[in-house]
Amino acid sequence: MRKLPAVALLLLPTIALFFSLEALAATHPSPEAVYLNQGNKLFNHYRATDDQKSLELAIEEFSKAIALNPDFADAYNNRGTAYYLLGEQDKARRDFRTALSIDPKNVPAKKNLEMLKWKKLTSRRAWRQREIPLSP
Repeated sequence: MRKLPAVALLLLPTIALFFSLEALAATHPSPEAVYLNQGNKLFNHYRATDDQKSLELAIEEFSKAIALNPDFADAYNNRGTAYYLLGEQDKARRDFRTALSIDPKNVPAKKNLEMLKWKKLTSRRAWRQREIPLSP
């Protein structure tokens, strides 16, 4: 039987610790990912029930994720979507733009920002054509 060199014996605990930490990270998501997941669950509850309070709580969860990781593009995108559904287009636009500044390849944020621009354009056209009734 071949013996391991002394250096290898010293490194084995470090290598084992590295792999156990990697396995731990895979099974235990980061705190910001937990907040994102909680926000997504609340968002899905809103979609199923139309309960506005769930949407407001989802925004709080997404905000907690952002507070822990200011570079979390998905949390900005999801919070922007929730803001949009609450009718807060300026906040939604800001979050979609922030998500894209962090991750320019974030496809959902690109689509959401384009949708917001399209909606604004069509709203202006409809107002000009008087398709949308004006408040007295």
